[in-house]
Amino acid sequence: MTKEQEEKAKQLAREHWEYLCKVLKTHSVSNDIIDIVGFHYKTAFIHGFKHGIEYYSETLDNTISKILRLSK
Repeated sequence: MTKEQEEKAKQLAREHWEYLCKVLKTHSVSNDIIDIVGFHYKTAFIHGFKHGIEYYSETLDNTISKILRLSK
């Protein structure tokens, strides 16, 4: 994952977490639990984002290879 992609993943994780944090507070979840869940949510989000980039990259590579084979 490039630095730019990592920064985007962190930004999206923060933005999504802000929403989810409000939902948890609405349901009176304790701050200790929110902190624990927040850590795991954001790190899992970033990890999943990385897998999405890897999948997209592989799919794009396969598509380009197929196009090049067909164009011969």
